[in-house]
Amino acid sequence: KPFRIRVPLIPTVNDTEENMEATAALLEDCDRNYLESVELLRYNKAAGAKYGGVDMEYKPDFPEQQEPRVIREPFERRGITVKIL
Repeated sequence: KPFRIRVPLIPTVNDTEENMEATAALLEDCDRNYLESVELLRYNKAAGAKYGGVDMEYKPDFPEQQEPRVIREPFERRGITVKIL
């Protein structure tokens, strides 16, 4: 079955060159007839709104207001289609 890989980008957590390089390397040998694309998803600041519904406080351990780095080059260099969502 065709599939897509979705990677949420969290500022200072996984938006590093090293992480994107490792992710792209992991996918390098996937059959391109099935791997449709890698979708890099910018961190959604609305995620914390759900915590109140279960009586929890949202306290992320990263700079929530900071935009994550979007690093597409490791995927493109390997011929993997990458989309930014």
